[in-house]
Amino acid sequence: MLWPWQLFRRRSSATPTPELSPQAKEKLILILGFKPRNICFYAQALTHSSAIYMKGSEHLVHNERLEFLGDSVLDLVMAEYLFEHHPDKMEGEMTRMRSAMVNRGTLNRISDQIGLSSIIIGKFNFNRLPDDVKGNALEALLGAIFLDRGFSKTRKFIRKRLIKAHLFGSIPGAEIFDYKSALLIHCQRERVSMTFELVEEHLSPQGNEYTMGVRVDGNLVGKGRASSKKKAQQVAAKMGCQHLGVKANSPV
Repeated sequence: MLWPWQLFRRRSSATPTPELSPQAKEKLILILGFKPRNICFYAQALTHSSAIYMKGSEHLVHNERLEFLGDSVLDLVMAEYLFEHHPDKMEGEMTRMRSAMVNRGTLNRISDQIGLSSIIIGKFNFNRLPDDVKGNALEALLGAIFLDRGFSKTRKFIRKRLIKAHLFGSIPGAEIFDYKSALLIHCQRERVSMTFELVEEHLSPQGNEYTMGVRVDGNLVGKGRASSKKKAQQVAAKMGCQHLGVKANSPV
């Protein structure tokens, strides 16, 4: 019997991925702190969807699936870390702290600091990477580590190379949180549901655009439009906070 991640690993390794330059491989090893067993996972993690518009790259597989996987692993490891180190915090507080620790801005910054941004493959206007591309590639890298070396190695990388090196000592206080977390805590306090829904999406070579709605207790309280679903959720949550009178003093 094969576990789901083993099926993912088998299928992913057979997909066409770009070749990393020797310089990129060296930098990748420095970032990881170990040598990859299957370099294809990491090449895919570093490949932005815009790469398919590069000459001769029409059939490359980009990193969005790995981003999804890495985001889930990161959430789990961060939840475990906060659970261990903050025994006095309740669910809503830990949710708020996790959201503030791994928001888009933080992931984009860490991607720059560890040198990951410099080896991302893609075709960008004026050769400038949009900020979210950097953080998304970092999440995809975590997905690649998970497939290549398993959960234990990925957990060690996150705790040592992300939390200890870039987040430890700067964990946000209880008063700092984003709109999405603020709205979630409000709903938990009021014992009502909060759900996001995709209202509309527009996909094009020039850039994707998503419209997300947020419902509180079944009622639509906000809509947001942005280049990613997560950013659109934040915009929608901001509208929801304003609609319900919920305060959030550090929006992301």
